[in-house]
Parts: sequence; structure tokens; C-alpha cells
Amino acid sequence: KDAAATAAATASVKKLAATFKGNVENVMKKRYQPHFTWGQMVSWFKQTIYDPSASLSADRRGCMSLPDPESAYADHKGEYAKKERRVLLAQLARAPDKMWPTAWIWSFRNPGKVYGSPFIDDAIATSRNEAPTLAALLKEMQSMSS
Repeated sequence: KDAAATAAATASVKKLAATFKGNVENVMKKRYQPHFTWGQMVSWFKQTIYDPSASLSADRRGCMSLPDPESAYADHKGEYAKKERRVLLAQLARAPDKMWPTAWIWSFRNPGKVYGSPFIDDAIATSRNEAPTLAALLKEMQSMSS
């Protein structure tokens, strides 16, 4: 019985390959990128995208990795001012789990592949039954900008 089922499946694959003039070895294979699983977990709700790992660099801005501090000053000639700080604090207070807009002045170069953010710190603290720290961090940052 198993041999007959295997033969039938092989015949179906050969028929499919002949129909699309493809190679039997490649018809039923898909090559996955190294970050496919991570992308699938992050973008599970986007059912129609071909490569879920393609938008990971934008998706992790702010909520999974913090910006390079030098980027606020290097190319922008000191543009990091009260307005940017207010916007940053509002983002952290309102939606720390959401990606930061790509139009902001910060660069998210991460050659060391170091990940972390106030949101991740709180998630880890909660998983360990520890007190979250984001509210205290926001309060301290707000007091420094006054």
C-alpha cells in the first residue's frame, strides 16, 4: 500500500514538472533565506508576502534594537533637539512595541548584531516576575529634558 502511494505521489510530481516544463528536483522545493523563520514569526499576519525576512530591518527599529547614538549628531549637524526628544519619548510611552518610523534621523546600523530595547527589557522582566522598568526610564528621560 505504501509503495503504491509513493508511486502515485512520484507520478503526480512528474506530471506537475512536465506541465510546467520544470525539473522534477526543483518543482517541489523552496529555498528559504537564513532569517525566514524570524520574519515569519514577526510578520505572521501578512499572509501574502513572499519573503517575510525582507522587512526585518525596518520592523526591528526601536522595538528590538536601539539606534546608533552617533547618528543623531554625525550627518545631521546637531539636529537632535527638543522636538526629536519629545517625539522619541512619545513613541516610547505610546507604543514601545511598535517599529520607529524610517523617516526619523537615526541610523540603525548594528554591525555587532546586538539587540535590546526598553520594550525587550520589560518583556524579559515580566517573564521573570520582575517589575517592569520602562515607566521609570521614561520619567527619568522626561526629567532630563526639562
